[in-house]
Amino acid sequence: MDKHSSSLPVDDMHSVYIHGYYSSVMVVSDEKTINDLTNLCRDFLNISAVSAKNHSHNVPIIIGSDTIPISESWERIVYPSEYGPDRILFVDHSTRKILIAEPVGSWRTLQMLRTIRNILRWEVFVAGDLFLHAGLVDINGSGIAYVGEKKAGKTSSICAALLTTDSRFVSNDDLTIRVENGHLIGYGWPRTVNVRTDTVTALQQSKPEFFKLVAEAKHPSNRWPDSHNQRVMCSSNQNFPSFIWVYPAELTKTLGSTTTRESQVKAVIFPHFDDSVDKPYLREIDPTEAAALILPHIEDKAVENDPFLRDWYTDTGKETRVDIAERLLRTASFFRLKQSMTLLQEASELVQSTLA
Repeated sequence: MDKHSSSLPVDDMHSVYIHGYYSSVMVVSDEKTINDLTNLCRDFLNISAVSAKNHSHNVPIIIGSDTIPISESWERIVYPSEYGPDRILFVDHSTRKILIAEPVGSWRTLQMLRTIRNILRWEVFVAGDLFLHAGLVDINGSGIAYVGEKKAGKTSSICAALLTTDSRFVSNDDLTIRVENGHLIGYGWPRTVNVRTDTVTALQQSKPEFFKLVAEAKHPSNRWPDSHNQRVMCSSNQNFPSFIWVYPAELTKTLGSTTTRESQVKAVIFPHFDDSVDKPYLREIDPTEAAALILPHIEDKAVENDPFLRDWYTDTGKETRVDIAERLLRTASFFRLKQSMTLLQEASELVQSTLA
């Protein structure tokens, strides 16, 4: 049963700062949760201990506890979810504190991670960084972005690149771009990768361990009883869930790759599946065609999660985001990639030989 308190829980609590590119949040919870959050964030964000010397009263504070505050200053907010338990937050807007009311375990960790990510995304959004519905890999120092709608082949292409080429993982489905010393730098966030099971079956011949993730991936949504876990027939004539949730570290370890925090964006690829092709095709396109393809994937609603945060921030970054988008169209190379699920690795080799 949930415990209630008029004050914040303090006993047996640990704390760290998690730093984004422009700001930080303080995270307070039990030791196990703090350790788990540190492991999930370390490839994407900086982490430092809280001490008397660096303690700040000006950063948002995210608390994980099953002790529920009863003071009237705390607003209870519930976000329903079909992929796990409802996300229950208690928010003190005046002090910018958010308490996640969840028992110790994987769901507390993930609910806190989402809150950390949502706040730090707001911080870079108002600073003017550009969000794209895209993924990014680094090949020998060149950032190759994959942009497209759901099921266009972004994640499948990234998995194949990590398996087949000298790629390192930066981001999947959630790419942010900033300008640094005149260069466009792409970076990602600590969040789960949703991998189609037919992608796993297509690549398992080269990497049999990849298929083990269907049964062994650690994300708790893989065991949550809902529609996304309904069984579907795969190419191997076996029934499996249509997709699996995989932590980035699981994915890169299984595919024999690593993660890098950022990469200079040099090329943008718009993948497309076509089962009729007998080999992959990579065609360079001009900026006019590229603009028409990329504009629908600029995430103007990149900060729509936790909508109450809109009252905490003022968006001052619109002009900067427009400038980054225009700079991307001027400086990057753009390509259409036509491939089939059976040609993923050949397509990755073609991309590397052409672009890297």
